[in-house]
Amino acid sequence: MADAVSPRWLQGPGWSSVALAIALALSGIGAWLVLDGHPRLAGGAALAAAVAVLAATRGATGRERFAALVVDRVAEAAVLASLAWAGRGS
Repeated sequence: MADAVSPRWLQGPGWSSVALAIALALSGIGAWLVLDGHPRLAGGAALAAAVAVLAATRGATGRERFAALVVDRVAEAAVLASLAWAGRGS
């Protein structure tokens, strides 16, 4: 049933790895934007990272699923740590 809903380009091998790499990059950009004083742009980057993680978990099994869970935690930690750091100075 999930195959009927997913577009074909989301079903190919290696798509999860690409989506997770995009999520990591976007979460890093979001953390940098928080530290640079652009909270709205950082929120957009964090939202896009969350969407990329969700796209990676769709149809993922085994190691890909575990990698998605790890990337999700790393992305959250990057943004939350930068928020704590930026909030400490104000």
